[in-house]
Amino acid sequence: MWPFSESYPESSCEAVVETEWDYIIVGGGTSGCVIANRLSEEPGVKVLLVERGRAANTWLSRVPLLSTNFVAGKSRSFSFPSEPVAQFDGRPTEIVGGRALGGTSRINSMMYTRGIPAEYNAWANSGLEGWSYHELLPYFLKSQNSIESKYSEFHSDLGEWQVRAHTDYFFPSTARQVETPLLLAGRPHIERHSVIKAAKSLGLPFYDDLNLPMRPVVGCSKTHFTIDSEGQRHSTFHAFLPLSIAMSRRDRLTICTSTIARRLDIKSTPDGNLRVEGVFLQSVKPGSSATYVRARREVIVASGALGSPCLLMLSGVGPCAHLQELGIPVLKDLPGVGSNLQDHVGLSTEYSVPMDESLLGLLKRPLSFLRALWKYVTKGRGLLISPIAEVSIFARTALLAPGGVTVNSEDTDSSDPAHLPDFEVMPTPIADPRPPEFDRSKGTFAFTIAILRPKSRGSVRLSSSDPLEHPVCDMNYFASPEDWVNMRAAITLAVRLSQCMRESGYPIEDVHVPDISDDADIDKFIKEYGRSLYHYTSTCRMGDENDTFPGVVDAQLRVHGIRGLRVADASVFPTVPATHTQAPAVVVAEKCADMVKKQWAHIQRI
Repeated sequence: MWPFSESYPESSCEAVVETEWDYIIVGGGTSGCVIANRLSEEPGVKVLLVERGRAANTWLSRVPLLSTNFVAGKSRSFSFPSEPVAQFDGRPTEIVGGRALGGTSRINSMMYTRGIPAEYNAWANSGLEGWSYHELLPYFLKSQNSIESKYSEFHSDLGEWQVRAHTDYFFPSTARQVETPLLLAGRPHIERHSVIKAAKSLGLPFYDDLNLPMRPVVGCSKTHFTIDSEGQRHSTFHAFLPLSIAMSRRDRLTICTSTIARRLDIKSTPDGNLRVEGVFLQSVKPGSSATYVRARREVIVASGALGSPCLLMLSGVGPCAHLQELGIPVLKDLPGVGSNLQDHVGLSTEYSVPMDESLLGLLKRPLSFLRALWKYVTKGRGLLISPIAEVSIFARTALLAPGGVTVNSEDTDSSDPAHLPDFEVMPTPIADPRPPEFDRSKGTFAFTIAILRPKSRGSVRLSSSDPLEHPVCDMNYFASPEDWVNMRAAITLAVRLSQCMRESGYPIEDVHVPDISDDADIDKFIKEYGRSLYHYTSTCRMGDENDTFPGVVDAQLRVHGIRGLRVADASVFPTVPATHTQAPAVVVAEKCADMVKKQWAHIQRI
């Protein structure tokens, strides 16, 4: 493992000399890198990928722990405050996303979770043909390169994107066997009092593979991570647009970085319809002049759930009244653009634990960090490849009982949309140590909680007609009473888990934990500590434009009423999925590329 980056073939906006392309992809994030790879497979095509960030392919950007957003700073990300959240007493939440090739897959927690079949079956049941789990599984398998899985039917080792589940646990708080006098006497050793044991005691089954379609809907599971065989972060940039691909396809793939799309060039056709003809580009440097590039076949917008609706609105496609307020000529009144914003709202209950069982020990003890660094550099192992959450716990509010979770056989059908989990609880070996309540001599631990199926919906709107300005994000968290009910249940389960660990002898002490016998105290806790978990979706959702929640694209990901234009990223999810979003975003990209290639397969190039 060599800590120096290689030169990557990035072009600036000013250096793009060709003016016509077969495909223009706006956004080189989690989805965009996949689409660029697939569409440039065909010799003779011309593909232009436009990305606001850069490759930023440094050694540190590939170290799993050090490249996550909360450690890595802002070198590959952006952040800005949301609009004040009414249910948080006017407190905004931080909006965070990736700004580099690979997008948020460069800074996230690397969790590879597909979600249960019921998720996609619900999409298909709503009229979206081709989006059931059975129909999407081949696309999951196409991209995946499973390093450590024995379930070949549902995992693949033929794709580019390396995925693994760690064979051992890194922290005793999760699960670890320890030597005891009983072991020395020839007796079986005893499982350390841990999250897994606590979950089992509360009635939550444990399973090894979170991505098996037949697994129980609720339970505690090991998770998969996008970490490669050398112990490095394997973002979609590294998987689908590595240096070898970028260099070998320079004749047909141009990667234009530090560049934004000012607007799409959408014109009327002789038959009275609208068609996208090209894109106006400019450098991210304020005041830069525009460059025009024309698309012979299609423009695919993959700028994420915040960026994609903004580009459509800047181009005159979106809610009529909002565009008129900003003086943007309205080409297509499409109310769903930027509407239906969903996110996994979350928070953490926080605790003190022994320092050597927390990631805080790496920050507070330089020798511990140097040992971990040496182990990583020489062997590609150790704490620097440790995930933030080693296991995930999924549950439904209706199954929560005073003594734990009651699971009946009829609740376990993972193909039934009625059984989707309501929330997730993730044990994390670190919490924010800055509050004065923490004992500085001890480590930190948290249960990070996410509401997986929020009923509340917010919006993304332009702050001005300047594409360099951050959008206005109204998260509208907890506008629905049902979201409060699910969050109370999730917090209650998290606190019960910590109580079981303590009762079993694990040294865990409450720091920021509400009184779960008092709904008012729980609600106060939610208002004070609620935040985004950065899973923004559904702002260009698939669906009919006249739906109750208006759709923006059809099942082929084509923008309603505009020919030659598709959107392919997390913004098209009909609703936020009850899982982490990077694997579903890649499936959208795979399916989009496949649909595009099939549509244009009849074109023979000389």
